[in-house]
Amino acid sequence: KNFCIPDKPSSLSYDELSGKLTAHYKPKPLIIAERFKFQKRNQQENESVSDYVVALKRLSTHCDFGRHLDEALRDRFVSGLKVEAIQRKLLTEQDLTFAKACELALSMEMASKNTMEFASNLKGHSTVNKIDKKRETKSAWQTNPAGSGWKSRVKSEHSIPQRTTHQPCYRCGGNNHAAQGCRFKTETCRKCSRVGHIARMCKTKKWLGNTQYVAETSSPKDTARSEAEEELFMNTVYSTYTVGKGEKDIKVTVKLEETPIDMQVDTGAAVTLVPEIVYKKHLSHLPLEATKVRLSTFSGENIPLLGTVTVKAKYE
Repeated sequence: KNFCIPDKPSSLSYDELSGKLTAHYKPKPLIIAERFKFQKRNQQENESVSDYVVALKRLSTHCDFGRHLDEALRDRFVSGLKVEAIQRKLLTEQDLTFAKACELALSMEMASKNTMEFASNLKGHSTVNKIDKKRETKSAWQTNPAGSGWKSRVKSEHSIPQRTTHQPCYRCGGNNHAAQGCRFKTETCRKCSRVGHIARMCKTKKWLGNTQYVAETSSPKDTARSEAEEELFMNTVYSTYTVGKGEKDIKVTVKLEETPIDMQVDTGAAVTLVPEIVYKKHLSHLPLEATKVRLSTFSGENIPLLGTVTVKAKYE
């Protein structure tokens, strides 16, 4: 009754009464407030990409973006992603639409889940954490002297937290400071003439002369990976080394072009490296392709690659 003052309810039509009730109980949302909530929405910690997409679409309902809706959804989607690797990949794409951004993000999220599932199914190792036991990360690729294997890690939000105590500095060997604060970070090594460490910590003898980078794939769609994507993955790869003596490496036999080859497993790796000797012995019938991917150590020295090659890989 009070909604109609100064009019009487009996003097108003049904549509007029309905309009007054709707205005009171369900007022029209304020566009600026709705857009504020939309722009503040980021992907939550345990929220999947698909759920994040649905949430953004729901929030955009009363934002009145009009013909700019697709651009607004795309920009908020990319800005609010929690996984930095996916976010960087999308930022390198030309003419990116909201639909394409969703498709790429979903495929990268699925690839990450598949990698974790593969790791959990390894015989004798029930969790991914066991594989990373007694390992610490370093900011460079490293191969063993015999060239019989490789180790790599992908930096991610699920990586092992840093220890509060410093590990021995790889620049000088000291254990009372971190490498980035070492006073020898601008020192020139008398052994290899490179900047960033002293002679007693030089690793030159441990590097292989040539290393083959192999981008494994299981379908033609995967081989269409762009140079930008390759650079993204390579830029997030870190090498590891074994701390404890006598630690048993995890190895599996993988068929590359129907040839069984023993390979060392690291569940965080996004790519595979094989020594030049393995390529020449088993894969030389496949042509090498030039690559713009660059590998470098923490102190900036480039590590040469022979190229890339696509192989048929099978693991049973």
